[in-house]
Amino acid sequence: MVHLARAVIALATLASGALAAPPVHRVRPDLHIDLGNGLYVYNWTGVSDNHVEFEPRSDGFSSRFAYKPTEPSYLSDFAVGVGWSKGTERSIKFSGNVESIDGLIDVSVYGWINNLSGWSVEYWVREYSSEPFPGDDPGQGVLLGTVESDGSVYDIWQWLHVALPDVDPSADPTRKQIYFVRRENRPEGGTVTMANHFQALRDLNVTIGELNDQVLVTEGWRATGSSDYTVSEV
Repeated sequence: MVHLARAVIALATLASGALAAPPVHRVRPDLHIDLGNGLYVYNWTGVSDNHVEFEPRSDGFSSRFAYKPTEPSYLSDFAVGVGWSKGTERSIKFSGNVESIDGLIDVSVYGWINNLSGWSVEYWVREYSSEPFPGDDPGQGVLLGTVESDGSVYDIWQWLHVALPDVDPSADPTRKQIYFVRRENRPEGGTVTMANHFQALRDLNVTIGELNDQVLVTEGWRATGSSDYTVSEV
């Protein structure tokens, strides 16, 4: 799915299945801007060739973005949104819209898990994408299984990401990335029951350690479009 396939190694000891590599998140931004009601700002646009206008507010956020490359770049992605600095098995309600004009645009609940084993797990519960998943990138991934939640089936994919020092010098050097991919897009929003997704990971013998960032994000790769969402805990 994205442009750093050489940074992704297939977990061939698990199930088989080829698909495109997920986005590569390099460094977690500090969620230090408190919007006053428990929500915090998530803003990662540090090495992006996308021009992003991001407006967080106390009940959600809006974003407008356009891909304007200054030179060829692999790191042409961004992620912006609002959420919680500490994850839980909460249910998250989001409502709004996204407009896709060009490029790849996703709307997901995004977060991190720190496990006692030393592994970091980066996860996405993907609710909308402007392109079919997994796309046509040659990166390799592994289909772990499925979970039923919130009126749909989610396919659960896993990658092992190894950061490239020349591209990603301050990122966690090795981490797992897990994508819960909803089979039916719902750009208008709905409820995301995180407890169901975490239980699915436990059923797959993935340890759930300390939950960190948990945010609703609009994420784009060489993307032009806009989004506007309210976000709350049910």
